[in-house]
Amino acid sequence: QHMGRRETRIELLVMTFSALLLAGEIDEARATGAELYDLALRFDTGKLYMALDAMAYLACEERRYEVAARIAGCADAAHQAHGQAHRRPAEERMRASVVKVLDERLGSALRGTGGAREPLDEAEACALALGLRA
Repeated sequence: QHMGRRETRIELLVMTFSALLLAGEIDEARATGAELYDLALRFDTGKLYMALDAMAYLACEERRYEVAARIAGCADAAHQAHGQAHRRPAEERMRASVVKVLDERLGSALRGTGGAREPLDEAEACALALGLRA
């Protein structure tokens, strides 16, 4: 935490956030997600794309399906923009879960639109998932 390796710390927080979500520890995951978001805002929002699948998963867990759909759309666009065609196994697992839930709740036609609102950037998507933005 104090070694000055911000990029490594951001990546570790992303992995911890994802692991907590997959373990069902939603409150602790939310706190870790907030720490990740705060650190990224201060130093490098460019790394937030790695957390977007987890942010969409968090929104699904909280039954905020339209929010999750917007974040999932942002996640797909951000991964493509960053040249990341393949996701890590935990990210892919969360993405598949989000897609399944959104298809069930919103239908596949609406899943991609998230209510047809304006696209989000990575920081906005994280703020929305964490309830810091309406």
